[in-house]
Amino acid sequence: MKRTFRPELPNGLFGDPIVVVRLRWQPLGILLDCGDTSRVATRTLLDCRLLLVSHGHVDHLFGIGRALRVRFGRTEHPLHVLGPPGLARRLYGHLSTYTWNLVDAFPLRLSVSEVHPDRIETWSFPERGGFEPERSEVRAWRPEDPVLEDEQLEIFACPLDHAGLLSLAWLLRERVRYQVDPVRLAELGVPAGPWLSALKRALRSGAPPETELELPGGERRPVAELRRALIRESPGDTLAYATDLGPTDSNLRRLSRFAEGVRRLILETPFAAGDRALALENGHLSSIEAGRIAREARPGVLSPFHLSTRYEDDAERVLDEVRREAAPVPVETLPSGPGAPP
Repeated sequence: MKRTFRPELPNGLFGDPIVVVRLRWQPLGILLDCGDTSRVATRTLLDCRLLLVSHGHVDHLFGIGRALRVRFGRTEHPLHVLGPPGLARRLYGHLSTYTWNLVDAFPLRLSVSEVHPDRIETWSFPERGGFEPERSEVRAWRPEDPVLEDEQLEIFACPLDHAGLLSLAWLLRERVRYQVDPVRLAELGVPAGPWLSALKRALRSGAPPETELELPGGERRPVAELRRALIRESPGDTLAYATDLGPTDSNLRRLSRFAEGVRRLILETPFAAGDRALALENGHLSSIEAGRIAREARPGVLSPFHLSTRYEDDAERVLDEVRREAAPVPVETLPSGPGAPP
């Protein structure tokens, strides 16, 4: 099965955390955290309409200035940021630094959804008043529910502890895939065309079974009939991302359940096995805990990242430790860009 989520790690194993997730079925993408963006093309930043933030430490949010700056005057490129409580205030703290007397000519479309223990608070940033945030929506939320969803994608969050600070893990789940069987299409005697995309959209949006679609030639048939005749269904892709969490039993259990069975788990591995004391002191994982989470969650593949720079000349040692601890789960580092080697 083709992978829908195609992650890249522009800053490599040792740089600020930022993962660009390209989507197979559309040109838009998703950012996981937003550290230094100097290695991310402006076009890529504009194409990423969603930013999922784990927490507010500088190496995870330093690039937000550029991610916003490239959007001024480009209202066709909105940005929706999801993250922990207080995130709207943090972004306003950045925006309030500047003078906005000319903002009418360069509007910005920005919204922030904060994940609280029992609710989601969404904030807008109107230009009047210098982008001071206004709460636009509050809705009840449970950890087992999506934070955000549309007809193709569900996004979930998992609260973890990072030395006393809330850090959110994220999970992207593609909804059921609808694929046209070419043999059945030929048997039906109808040429392919835009109507097949319309059929898939109808299925994803939950259109009533009796909804009729027009086929080439003018014939109309119900969605339910076309589904039975042409469509093969398969589970969608999944990707989980977790960083900056302490090596506690509670964190390990919670993340293992959250990421269970995903096709790819992108997981921080800042410290080698011999430095577990440092990992505990700083609220991070070592290669031992990263491997244990992988063994228990059983993802299709584990992708370590966010290694400490103390191992810049010895990265393979840390990765080998992860491989031993994670076995039989395969370990695969992420490429730095489209088509780039890991």
